Amino acid sequence: ILPLLHLLLKKGPESYTVRYDYFDVVSDLLAEATFKQIYDWCEVHGIRSIGHVLGEETLASQARFNGDITRIYRYLHIPSIDHLGNGLGSLDAKICSSSAHNYGKLVVGSESFGASGWDMTYEELVKISNWLYQQGINHVVVHAFYYSIRGERQNDWPPSYFYQWHDWGYMKPYAEMAARMSAVLQGAVNDSHLLVYYPVESFWAHFDPDFQTQTCYYKEGPEIRDEKARKIDHDFQYLCSELLNRNLDFELLGADAADCFQVRKGKLVNIHTGAWYNQIVLPYVELLPAAVADLLNRFQAGGGRIIQYPEMTVKVVGKHGEHQHSPALLPCFCESGCLAADTMQAAADLCETNATRPFRVLKGCSSLMRTNMAYPGRLHDPYLHDGEQLYGVGITTYIKEGERILNFTNYNETEELLLVEAELSGVPALYNPESGRVLTLEADRTAPGIYRFSLRLPPNRALFVIGDI
Repeated sequence: ILPLLHLLLKKGPESYTVRYDYFDVVSDLLAEATFKQIYDWCEVHGIRSIGHVLGEETLASQARFNGDITRIYRYLHIPSIDHLGNGLGSLDAKICSSSAHNYGKLVVGSESFGASGWDMTYEELVKISNWLYQQGINHVVVHAFYYSIRGERQNDWPPSYFYQWHDWGYMKPYAEMAARMSAVLQGAVNDSHLLVYYPVESFWAHFDPDFQTQTCYYKEGPEIRDEKARKIDHDFQYLCSELLNRNLDFELLGADAADCFQVRKGKLVNIHTGAWYNQIVLPYVELLPAAVADLLNRFQAGGGRIIQYPEMTVKVVGKHGEHQHSPALLPCFCESGCLAADTMQAAADLCETNATRPFRVLKGCSSLMRTNMAYPGRLHDPYLHDGEQLYGVGITTYIKEGERILNFTNYNETEELLLVEAELSGVPALYNPESGRVLTLEADRTAPGIYRFSLRLPPNRALFVIGDI
């Protein structure tokens, strides 16, 4: 590395491969030397490991603190995040849950509600919780219950959700509701059929590390100095937010999980969960590890759909320096059959035209709007999620034990009435996790395997529609 060390800071013909090698090794070392050792010890002793790391929100913060955050989740029994503050709409939960699912882990956690302030309300607690469940989280750890708030204790990431909290009387019904949602969703497989590639290698290629500040908060952190790196981070966040706004749910694919997928009949299939995907988006992908390039080439040859945003030449890099620091790199990824999009909206449109969604909203609110599509170009941790809000109705679907689960979550403060068609083989049931009641829906069979029903969504609440597939 010594003759090439300057290329970590200065760009040159070989800087792409040098930076890839460096961050690739750092990522492997962090995952294997720390988390794998703990994971292996827990395996031997019959214990499940759970935890989270720093810098979970953006490519920039993930690269700065972890290299490739997704590799760490391979070595946690319950991969988790830390979602601080009372805002919602970021990608931290989606990145973690997707990575967990890639590795076949179907229990995903979140340390939640810390640093929300003493004015945090029960309704805010419910809203954040519902959003986390819709992003793939299904194990909530409440932060925190303090024995005492005397003196400076009252300023330690408040509030305490113990008896000192003004809404403490609601904690028991909240815990029961969250437990019911966990029971429904733990073990369920994402039913979106859309993948988005996690382009951290391309970010590494342009990332100029900052050595002045070791850790920082959002508004204090240094800016991402490289314009291209800032663009990759921003547009990746924006594209993912746009897809979620359209209720085009997706999973993220990290390069380390390529060995967890096979190509079967033109689909990418997760060998652990059976989840399948018929299209994948490559957002600002300039560097693609060889294992992923090979997987996608076979996927494309079998009829799979690959969408590039924007259209660009993809350089393929090998593991353990197989590219030998050559500007030519490895044989190029076959881009000729990819669909190209010039704008993020066009990329989302291409995803939507081929979406395999097992539901249609015929009347009523069918989309989301968020106040924050992407964070400013800074290196920060932790991010306090304050001032971020989500409005509309979110819809996600899962498969579990031969049943389809449709999660309808109303983020508005008013009731929403929907008319929905869903792909189900039998009359669906309506499950209310707040009350624990199960009701048979009044549903009409409009075609073989299709049922139509009305759904009345209370403000700030989630309901599950469940039926055989």
